[in-house]
Amino acid sequence: ANANANANANLNAGDGRRAEADAALRGFVDGTRTAAEALEKVPMWMTLERCVLAQYAKDGHANDHQSAFAALPVNMRKMYLHAVQSFLWNSMASERLAEMRSRSHAEEGD
Repeated sequence: ANANANANANLNAGDGRRAEADAALRGFVDGTRTAAEALEKVPMWMTLERCVLAQYAKDGHANDHQSAFAALPVNMRKMYLHAVQSFLWNSMASERLAEMRSRSHAEEGD
């Protein structure tokens, strides 16, 4: 609950532009706004969000996630991929520890 409160505080911080942008992004995700409509409400300083929305608006296909991801700068694509790798590694390591296998040395298959 505390993490949720912190996230909400960060998302709603500032002069109201972030709240308006957040509402526009949620509208795009839930289908009540087009990408072009959401793009009009997202401020210029939200460069990554604008990059993705611009790609969706350009293609006119709100489901072309591969093109939207490819529109991100290379360094951000790498960061997201590293995050997925970390998530998978942590999930597998947690599962191994939950099985109460040896914690002091590697076993065959590790």
